[in-house]
Amino acid sequence: DMTHADIVIESSWKYLGLEAMQDMWKDRQLPGKVIGITPSAISDNILLSTDLDVLDSSMLHCKGAEIASWLHENNMQEVPYVIIDDEYVILESQLPHFILTNPYDGLIEELAMRAIGILNRQ
Repeated sequence: DMTHADIVIESSWKYLGLEAMQDMWKDRQLPGKVIGITPSAISDNILLSTDLDVLDSSMLHCKGAEIASWLHENNMQEVPYVIIDDEYVILESQLPHFILTNPYDGLIEELAMRAIGILNRQ
């Protein structure tokens, strides 16, 4: 609510599809609007714009690459964004946008405030 950010889902739940994610979000009365889900593999366009000689092949199927692919495909590379996850599965370039949660505690207030700061560029 404090950032008016839209939400893109990068989760194992995304296999259910965008509409199911939107319904789940609404049913749980969570704030914000789910506008997309990341692809399950990186797009051809991002592959064509990446130096494959420096890309570790293990990164081709990681969450970070899928997030980068969604940002690229939706022309959102320059907008503020936050990745919130309980696993360190991002690209090095995404580190300033990353909030690592504890899988047992989830998104605690301190981490939520950091995410808000990133989104509001503070």
